[in-house]
Amino acid sequence: MGVNMDYDRYHYIKKIKLCFIAPNAYPLLIKNRSNNVIGPDLDQVTLAEELSNEDYDISFITYYDEHQLKKINDISIINIYDPNSKINFFFKLIYVWKSLKKADSDIYFHYGDFLGITSIYTFLYKKKVYLGLVLIILLIKKLLIKKLRNSAVQNYH
Repeated sequence: MGVNMDYDRYHYIKKIKLCFIAPNAYPLLIKNRSNNVIGPDLDQVTLAEELSNEDYDISFITYYDEHQLKKINDISIINIYDPNSKINFFFKLIYVWKSLKKADSDIYFHYGDFLGITSIYTFLYKKKVYLGLVLIILLIKKLLIKKLRNSAVQNYH
C-alpha cells in the first residue's frame, strides 16, 4: 500500500504557462495562409502546438483587429491591435503591456517585436523571458527527455 511519490508529485504540479510573443503568427494559428508569415512565427507556432499536447499552458500575443481572447486547439490567443491602425506608439505600448499581463505566464518567449517593453515587464514582475532560439532549444530538449522517459517506462512494463 505504498504511495508512489513520483506519481503524486507529477499530478500536483501546476502547468507551466508559456507565452509566445509573435505578432504576425495569427494567420498560422487560425490555419489561414498569409504572405506576412515569417520563419520565426512558423517555428513558434509549430513548437507551441507540440507543447500544448504536453503539460504546458500556451498563449500567443498577436496582431489582429479584435481585442479579445480566443482559444484555438488549447492555445490562447491574445490579440493586441490591428497592425495597420494609426494608434500612436504610447498606446501600442499600453496594449502590449496589458496583453502581457493578461497572459500571466511564467515564461515569455520573445523572437522579434516588443523587446523593450517585454524586458521591462518581465523584470518588474519577476518573470522569465527568453530570446530567439534559446527557448526552442531548451523546450525541445525537455520534450525529448520526456518522450524518452515515457518510452522507457512503456518498454519496462
